[in-house]
Amino acid sequence: MSRLSLTIVSILLSSQIYAQTGHYWTESYGNRSMLLNGTVIGSVEDLGAVFYNPARISQFETPAFVISGQVYQFNKTIIKDGLGDGFDLKKSNFGGGPSLVSGTFKIGFLEGHQFAYAFLTRSKSDNSFNFAIDEFGDYVDNLPGDEFFSGELNTTNKVSDEWMGLSWSYPINENLSIGASGFYSNFDRNAGIKLQLQAYSPDSGQIFSTWDLVRI
Repeated sequence: MSRLSLTIVSILLSSQIYAQTGHYWTESYGNRSMLLNGTVIGSVEDLGAVFYNPARISQFETPAFVISGQVYQFNKTIIKDGLGDGFDLKKSNFGGGPSLVSGTFKIGFLEGHQFAYAFLTRSKSDNSFNFAIDEFGDYVDNLPGDEFFSGELNTTNKVSDEWMGLSWSYPINENLSIGASGFYSNFDRNAGIKLQLQAYSPDSGQIFSTWDLVRI
């Protein structure tokens, strides 16, 4: 096949490729990967291979099982001047982190073939913010004089992505193995913005109120 033909085929195939919603190296799976901060592919020697390199599973000499995870993690997010000059948005949380449960098994009539199952947390985050203000001043142009003003802004951005799947591996020789992993993803995202503003003018007795809710 000529170079021109290969180029045309590559372009046609790439038109069906979609980008990831999250970076591939965000989390680490397996003890070795955690110690090396995810910089493993061929070097993975534990059941993190179901995610990084399923061909490696065929080199496991004995049945394997692993439960691993970053038991606790602390996340802090700051958006500088998120609501204007001097008004930062801050969020921090402390809780359980991503985990991996995996094990190997064989099917009797498929000699030499190695299989593994896996349940892993691909991503879990909560970047929700809350900001409230309660002041007395001239905030609403349509109301005379100063007002008792209160406002609240809530933003929600929660993401959860749980994977479950199977891996297969087969050794062609001592130095070469092939393998593949297939996963089912249960992805859930909850995002939205809630804005509530209220103002009361003691001079006129008028009340200004607005409430908006937008879900993404």
